[in-house]
Amino acid sequence: DKLEVSQPLDSLRRYIRFALEKAHPVVQLTDLLDDELQLILSRVPLTNGSPKQLLALSTVSKRFRKLIRQPAVWCDLDLSSHASFLTDRIMLNVVRNDGALSLLRSVCLSGCARVTDAAVCRLLSICGPTLQHLDLQGCTLIKTSTVLHAAVTCPNLTYLDLFGCTGVDTLEALQLSDDHWPNLQQLFLMETSRLSGRVSQASFTELAHAVEERRTRWRAARAAEQQQRELQQQIEVELAGGGGGGVGG
Repeated sequence: DKLEVSQPLDSLRRYIRFALEKAHPVVQLTDLLDDELQLILSRVPLTNGSPKQLLALSTVSKRFRKLIRQPAVWCDLDLSSHASFLTDRIMLNVVRNDGALSLLRSVCLSGCARVTDAAVCRLLSICGPTLQHLDLQGCTLIKTSTVLHAAVTCPNLTYLDLFGCTGVDTLEALQLSDDHWPNLQQLFLMETSRLSGRVSQASFTELAHAVEERRTRWRAARAAEQQQRELQQQIEVELAGGGGGGVGG
């Protein structure tokens, strides 16, 4: 009797298990759409702090190799963890000419002292229109020509770090920031040419005057903005008061 009762129960358990598996199937990578897989891949550099693991996934399959070189996967490029051995050749192998990095918002090459203007300018030519954050701290082989190239190709910069770029002329970088980056919020120029080592009195004085002029323009702009806000608030108050009086009458 016990055997007869257990057999239907076992059958019922197997059926329930089968039904649950069908109701909640395990999702495989092959089941994901390209857009969904690209979103997952875009999180890999953020998790590991380096694009190395993401690039390594290109060996998984042809599909991965194709998807990894899609612009939607690359929002940030941080090569600072590879600074000790990063050269132009290695960097250009990452950049390539397939447009994969055309939508970058942030580039960090901090400490990459072996990278030259050629590789950096190639990268900026590709991602310039969308780039907002550019960190070149410690890139000692970078020259003023790279900053000029950035001024032409990267109009939307809000952050630029040139700390330790001794080949960059401090004054020219400052002037370029005034002329080409209206949205720039942070600019680091310490240890650039006129703020590093022995500097002539004339060069330092010229830089000091430029900084003071910039500060004066900044203060005037802030004052004008404040005045505009106060005027707008006054107009809104007057309109609100006039509107209230009209309704009451």
